[in-house]
Amino acid sequence: MHTKSRVNRNNCPCRAPESVGAVVDKQNAGDKLYKPMAGNFGTSAACKAVCELVSRGMEQPSGYTEPLLPAWRLKVKAA
Repeated sequence: MHTKSRVNRNNCPCRAPESVGAVVDKQNAGDKLYKPMAGNFGTSAACKAVCELVSRGMEQPSGYTEPLLPAWRLKVKAA
């Protein structure tokens, strides 16, 4: 269960990036353009997106991933 009082070392109100980072990294091992999540929790846009989805997903008007994921995709593409 998500609680706002639990904050990890990167100021994320959940442990989702830590628990899924290694799994997602393994799934994307063959992708040369993939940027690993594990070990990069403070700088990874993917980890920041996961935190925002977990903490703000329920309040989104059009479902869990919209409009948060498209906004993060635009941030990554602009960087």
